[in-house]
Amino acid sequence: MAFFAYALFTNAKTYLIIKPDALEIVKPQRIERFDWDEICEFAKGEGIDRYKVRFKLASDSPPLTINLGFIGIECKNIRYLPCTFGMKAIDLAELLNKIKRDVAEKKQLA
Repeated sequence: MAFFAYALFTNAKTYLIIKPDALEIVKPQRIERFDWDEICEFAKGEGIDRYKVRFKLASDSPPLTINLGFIGIECKNIRYLPCTFGMKAIDLAELLNKIKRDVAEKKQLA
């Protein structure tokens, strides 16, 4: 609750919520939730997206459809975080991969 209040009063538009079972990307219009098992890996984007963090989803994840006027583009397994939250893309990707590994290890021990 305190984190939510911080985000609200600092006028944060987008933020991450890291939970034991999932990663949530909170945006002004919606919340996207991805189970840790659904995410294969995080990495620094390439080319024009080199300043973003991309993550690959398992092949059985539902595709994301983006409507651009008359055409719709379907993005199957790659998603991008909307920003890097003040970190370098590579550092944020490494941190999220570490959290993902830690969650998997705790799940195995349980």
